Amino acid sequence: MSTPQLNPAQHVERIREIIMGRDLNQVHGRLKRIESDLNTGSPVVQSHLVQQLETSFSCLQEECHRLKLELHQEKIMRKQQLAQIDQQLRELTHRPVVVTTIKNSDELASKMAARIDARFREIMSHLQTELLQWKGQLDRDVQALRDVKVDRQDVINRFARVASAAIADDENNPKDGYLL
Repeated sequence: MSTPQLNPAQHVERIREIIMGRDLNQVHGRLKRIESDLNTGSPVVQSHLVQQLETSFSCLQEECHRLKLELHQEKIMRKQQLAQIDQQLRELTHRPVVVTTIKNSDELASKMAARIDARFREIMSHLQTELLQWKGQLDRDVQALRDVKVDRQDVINRFARVASAAIADDENNPKDGYLL
């Protein structure tokens, strides 16, 4: 069975038709069944459905009314808050501004400079103490390394002595092997 050549758009449409066609047919079948059930259903079932719908509708109306009241109360509360904020803003803007004289500002500047200088000295003193502690720790660590350090030439000489002893041992006693 040969299939004619389809362009990519036709491929997509064909795939969509395969996938969605079955689902749409099933949905249409269900809708027809529901419609026929409603048309052929007994009046008792239809009145029960209508009653359920009316009950749901009245519940929705009550909920909408309740939400409308809540929103109205929220609106009133927010208006009151805005009025209070507006009142406080007006009070703040109508307060007299305290004007500092040049003499007061010079005194304030000198006090601030003194505080800054004292704080700077305090920080520098603390920093100096920290640096001295770090230097002491580094000195101790370097000294510990010096105490533990083995000279490279010393290690080479030790290995050379072991090797020469092993070779000398091998020449004297070829059966026993190397000196360990």
